[in-house]
Amino acid sequence: MFDTTRTPGVVLVVVRSDSVIYANGLGNARVAPARPATAATLFRIGSTSKACVALTVLATGDALFVL
Repeated sequence: MFDTTRTPGVVLVVVRSDSVIYANGLGNARVAPARPATAATLFRIGSTSKACVALTVLATGDALFVL
């Protein structure tokens, strides 16, 4: 599905006890010219890290004191 729809890609990695047990890329790392995503593809995350930090702060609740 990812390959036929020109959908931006994603890389899925599953780690257990410091060992990679599954790694695969789906979709396109680059839409034009088309380049498939692989397990070694690096993506620019842009402002995604802001949401990750916000979620971490909310998840820790009172355990984290933010000034």
